[in-house]
Amino acid sequence: VTATDVNGNTATCTFNVTVAVAINGVVTNVACKGSNSGSIIVTAESGPNSMTYLWNTGSTSSSITNLYPGVYTITVTGSNGCTRSASYTVTQPATLFSVSVSKTNVRCYGKLTGAASAIGSGGNTPYTYLWNNGETAASVTNLAAGTYTVTVTDANGCSKTKSLSITQNPQL
Repeated sequence: VTATDVNGNTATCTFNVTVAVAINGVVTNVACKGSNSGSIIVTAESGPNSMTYLWNTGSTSSSITNLYPGVYTITVTGSNGCTRSASYTVTQPATLFSVSVSKTNVRCYGKLTGAASAIGSGGNTPYTYLWNNGETAASVTNLAAGTYTVTVTDANGCSKTKSLSITQNPQL
Protein backbone atom coordinates (compact mmCIF):
# COMPACT_ATOMS: atom_id res chain seq x y z
CA VAL A 1 0.00 0.00 0.00
CA THR A 2 1.34 3.40 -0.90
CA ALA A 3 -0.01 6.47 0.87
CA THR A 4 0.63 10.08 -0.11
CA ASP A 5 -0.06 13.02 2.20
CA VAL A 6 -1.10 16.54 1.16
CA ASN A 7 2.56 17.63 0.94
CA GLY A 8 3.41 14.90 -1.56
CA ASN A 9 5.27 12.70 0.91
CA THR A 10 4.77 8.97 0.26
CA ALA A 11 5.14 5.90 2.35
CA THR A 12 4.93 2.30 1.20
CA CYS A 13 4.01 -0.67 3.35
CA THR A 14 3.80 -4.29 2.23
CA PHE A 15 1.88 -6.98 4.09
CA ASN A 16 0.33 -10.37 3.39
CA VAL A 17 -3.41 -10.88 3.53
CA THR A 18 -4.65 -14.35 4.30
CA VAL A 19 -8.20 -15.01 3.20
CA ALA A 20 -9.98 -17.39 5.55
CA VAL A 21 -12.21 -20.16 4.30
CA ALA A 22 -15.92 -19.62 4.98
CA ILE A 23 -18.23 -22.68 4.99
CA ASN A 24 -22.01 -22.72 4.71
CA GLY A 25 -23.92 -25.99 4.90
CA VAL A 26 -27.46 -27.18 4.24
CA VAL A 27 -28.58 -30.34 6.08
CA THR A 28 -31.44 -32.57 4.96
CA ASN A 29 -32.40 -34.76 7.90
CA VAL A 30 -33.42 -38.41 7.65
CA ALA A 31 -37.13 -38.58 6.73
CA CYS A 32 -37.87 -42.07 8.06
CA LYS A 33 -36.39 -43.32 11.32
CA GLY A 34 -33.65 -45.87 10.67
CA SER A 35 -33.15 -44.99 7.01
CA ASN A 36 -30.22 -43.33 5.26
CA SER A 37 -32.00 -40.50 3.46
CA GLY A 38 -29.99 -37.63 4.99
CA SER A 39 -27.65 -35.36 3.06
CA ILE A 40 -25.37 -32.36 3.54
CA ILE A 41 -24.36 -29.85 0.88
CA VAL A 42 -21.70 -27.25 1.64
CA THR A 43 -20.53 -24.18 -0.18
CA ALA A 44 -17.15 -22.75 0.69
CA GLU A 45 -15.46 -19.49 -0.16
CA SER A 46 -11.87 -18.35 0.22
CA GLY A 47 -11.59 -15.58 -2.29
CA PRO A 48 -10.45 -16.55 -5.78
CA ASN A 49 -8.91 -19.80 -4.58
CA SER A 50 -10.05 -23.30 -5.42
CA MET A 51 -11.08 -25.62 -2.59
CA THR A 52 -10.51 -29.21 -1.58
CA TYR A 53 -12.98 -31.04 0.66
CA LEU A 54 -12.52 -33.90 3.11
CA TRP A 55 -15.38 -35.38 5.14
CA ASN A 56 -14.93 -37.66 8.15
CA THR A 57 -16.52 -40.33 5.92
CA GLY A 58 -13.57 -40.09 3.52
CA SER A 59 -15.61 -38.37 0.79
CA THR A 60 -13.86 -35.55 -1.06
CA SER A 61 -16.97 -33.97 -2.55
CA SER A 62 -18.72 -30.80 -1.44
CA SER A 63 -21.83 -32.85 -0.69
CA ILE A 64 -22.57 -36.22 0.85
CA THR A 65 -25.76 -38.25 0.57
CA ASN A 66 -27.33 -41.48 1.84
CA LEU A 67 -26.55 -40.46 5.41
CA TYR A 68 -27.77 -42.13 8.57
CA PRO A 69 -28.35 -39.95 11.65
CA GLY A 70 -25.08 -38.72 13.16
CA VAL A 71 -22.45 -36.01 13.20
CA TYR A 72 -20.48 -35.34 10.03
CA THR A 73 -17.38 -33.14 9.86
CA ILE A 74 -15.85 -31.52 6.80
CA THR A 75 -12.48 -29.84 6.42
CA VAL A 76 -12.18 -27.40 3.54
CA THR A 77 -8.75 -26.27 2.35
CA GLY A 78 -8.23 -23.32 0.03
CA SER A 79 -5.38 -23.23 -2.47
CA ASN A 80 -3.75 -20.65 -0.18
CA GLY A 81 -3.41 -23.37 2.49
CA CYS A 82 -6.07 -21.95 4.82
CA THR A 83 -8.36 -24.58 6.31
CA ARG A 84 -11.65 -24.49 8.13
CA SER A 85 -13.66 -27.33 9.61
CA ALA A 86 -17.36 -27.52 10.33
CA SER A 87 -19.60 -30.18 11.84
CA TYR A 88 -23.21 -30.88 10.92
CA THR A 89 -25.73 -33.10 12.69
CA VAL A 90 -28.19 -35.21 10.72
CA THR A 91 -31.26 -36.14 12.80
CA GLN A 92 -34.21 -38.48 12.33
CA PRO A 93 -37.82 -38.61 13.58
CA ALA A 94 -38.12 -39.71 17.21
CA THR A 95 -40.53 -42.56 16.54
CA LEU A 96 -40.44 -45.41 14.08
CA PHE A 97 -43.26 -45.40 11.54
CA SER A 98 -45.31 -48.58 11.74
CA VAL A 99 -48.59 -50.04 10.52
CA SER A 100 -50.96 -52.50 12.14
CA VAL A 101 -53.86 -54.22 10.37
CA SER A 102 -57.03 -55.97 11.47
CA LYS A 103 -59.74 -57.88 9.63
CA THR A 104 -63.23 -59.30 9.79
CA ASN A 105 -63.66 -62.58 7.93
CA VAL A 106 -66.62 -63.34 5.64
CA ARG A 107 -69.27 -65.16 7.73
CA CYS A 108 -71.33 -66.70 4.93
CA TYR A 109 -69.71 -68.32 1.91
CA GLY A 110 -69.63 -66.09 -1.18
CA LYS A 111 -70.89 -62.95 0.56
CA LEU A 112 -69.20 -59.55 0.64
CA THR A 113 -69.14 -59.11 4.42
CA GLY A 114 -65.39 -58.97 5.00
CA ALA A 115 -63.65 -55.87 6.27
CA ALA A 116 -60.10 -54.70 6.80
CA SER A 117 -58.50 -51.76 8.62
CA ALA A 118 -55.02 -50.29 8.80
CA ILE A 119 -53.66 -47.92 11.42
CA GLY A 120 -50.48 -45.93 10.95
CA SER A 121 -48.48 -44.84 13.98
CA GLY A 122 -45.23 -43.01 14.57
CA GLY A 123 -43.82 -41.03 11.70
CA ASN A 124 -45.63 -37.81 10.80
CA THR A 125 -49.32 -37.37 10.16
CA PRO A 126 -51.36 -37.26 8.05
CA TYR A 127 -51.23 -40.78 6.69
CA THR A 128 -52.49 -41.89 3.29
CA TYR A 129 -53.78 -45.39 2.54
CA LEU A 130 -53.82 -47.36 -0.69
CA TRP A 131 -55.29 -50.85 -0.84
CA ASN A 132 -54.60 -53.26 -3.71
CA ASN A 133 -58.30 -53.00 -4.67
CA GLY A 134 -57.92 -49.22 -5.22
CA GLU A 135 -59.56 -48.09 -1.97
CA THR A 136 -57.90 -45.13 -0.23
CA ALA A 137 -59.54 -45.17 3.21
CA ALA A 138 -58.04 -46.55 6.42
CA SER A 139 -60.90 -49.08 6.62
CA VAL A 140 -62.51 -50.96 3.75
CA THR A 141 -65.75 -52.97 3.85
CA ASN A 142 -67.87 -55.20 1.61
CA LEU A 143 -64.89 -57.42 0.88
CA ALA A 144 -64.93 -60.96 -0.51
CA ALA A 145 -62.59 -63.62 0.78
CA GLY A 146 -59.04 -63.06 -0.48
CA THR A 147 -55.71 -61.44 0.21
CA TYR A 148 -55.60 -57.69 0.62
CA THR A 149 -52.54 -55.45 0.76
CA VAL A 150 -52.39 -51.90 2.04
CA THR A 151 -49.58 -49.36 1.71
CA VAL A 152 -49.63 -46.62 4.33
CA THR A 153 -47.53 -43.51 3.74
CA ASP A 154 -46.85 -40.73 6.24
CA ALA A 155 -46.32 -37.01 5.57
CA ASN A 156 -42.54 -37.54 5.21
CA GLY A 157 -43.04 -40.09 2.44
CA CYS A 158 -42.19 -43.07 4.67
CA SER A 159 -44.27 -46.08 3.69
CA LYS A 160 -45.02 -49.54 5.02
CA THR A 161 -46.94 -52.32 3.31
CA LYS A 162 -48.96 -55.00 5.11
CA SER A 163 -51.03 -57.89 3.81
CA LEU A 164 -53.86 -59.86 5.36
CA SER A 165 -56.06 -62.74 4.24
CA ILE A 166 -59.79 -62.63 4.69
CA THR A 167 -61.25 -66.12 4.92
CA GLN A 168 -64.81 -67.39 4.65
CA ASN A 169 -66.75 -70.28 6.10
CA PRO A 170 -67.12 -73.30 3.84
CA GLN A 171 -70.08 -73.56 1.50
CA LEU A 172 -73.02 -75.44 3.07
